[in-house]
This record gives sequence, structure tokens and C-alpha cells, in this order.
Amino acid sequence: NEAFDVSTSLPDALEKTIDCMLDFAAFSLMEIWLVSPNKQQIYLVARNNRTPELQQFYSETQAVKSFTKGRGLPGWVWQKKMLHTWLQLNDIQEFNRIEAARKAGIKSVIVTPLTSKGEVVGVMVLGFTRNDEPMNLITPLVSGFSEHLGAEIKRKQLEQELNQIFKAAPDILCIAGLDGYFKKFNPAM
Repeated sequence: NEAFDVSTSLPDALEKTIDCMLDFAAFSLMEIWLVSPNKQQIYLVARNNRTPELQQFYSETQAVKSFTKGRGLPGWVWQKKMLHTWLQLNDIQEFNRIEAARKAGIKSVIVTPLTSKGEVVGVMVLGFTRNDEPMNLITPLVSGFSEHLGAEIKRKQLEQELNQIFKAAPDILCIAGLDGYFKKFNPAM
């Protein structure tokens, strides 16, 4: 939550969130994909590449930046609106980056929709280098976190939209405090 309060942009807040989560959790790969404003595609916004293997993974898959609904792993989970756990990469027909993931040592994944008020705003992909992670303990944690993160993402998106409107309005807009001072005003003022 703090990352969203101190960051000026959504991608920056998501990068900070990923860094914080990687320090805390046992997964090796983490990506956050967001649904476009026109709801036509889902695109990669934040990822981790802390290890040389993951740097190689993203180098090999650099052309993969977006999917349509139902295509690729993020698009498939966006369409299904459900958390999915795969303990073996061989079981994932929707994962078109499977060869690069194997080279990076990713053995299993959890993919969950990020929701706000029932609407999917994004998808989070978590990859593990070991198959012996206690998925029955991790999955409920990820599920609960995904709703919280989805709400924070939606709040930050709305905040940025309102800020753009505030700055672009041709009329004078300002926010004044009870102390008699202007707190914020737009360029028209």
C-alpha cells in the first residue's frame, strides 16, 4: 500500500510492490499485467529480473508485451477470472514462453486475476524454481493479496485520470485548505 501512496506513477508503484514481495516470498518470477483502458488487450507493466536466468528469460521473450483476452497465460486467466496453479510447466498449453521459462529454471506457476469490485484489472504471474513449495499455503495468500492489489491498482488508475483532467482543464481549478492557503491548482490558474 505504501508503494502506491509514495509513487507518482502506476508502473513505479508496481515495480516497488514486486521488489517488496520478492524480499518476502519464495517465488522467483513475478509479473504484473494490466488490462488496457479499452479492454482489448492485457499488457506487461512490471516484472522482476533479479537473476541472470530471468534476465535471459526476458531477453528471449522481449517481443511478448501484450495479449488479447483468452490468448497467452495472462489473457487466458483474464478470461477465466480464476486463480490457477500449475505444478508442472508441461501442463500449461497457454504458456507460450514455456521454453524460456524452463531455461530460467521456472518449474511451477500461480497465475491470479487482480480484481477490483468484481472487475479484472490485471493478472499477476508468480513462478517458482522448486516444485516442493507448499502451494496449499501460498495459494490462499496470493488470492487474498490479489484482491487488495487489484483495488490499489484501480485506485491509482483513477487518481492518475483525475490528475490528468485537473491539469488539462481550461477552467481554473484549485484546492484550498481551511487554513486559507491553496493546496493545489491547475495550470489554467
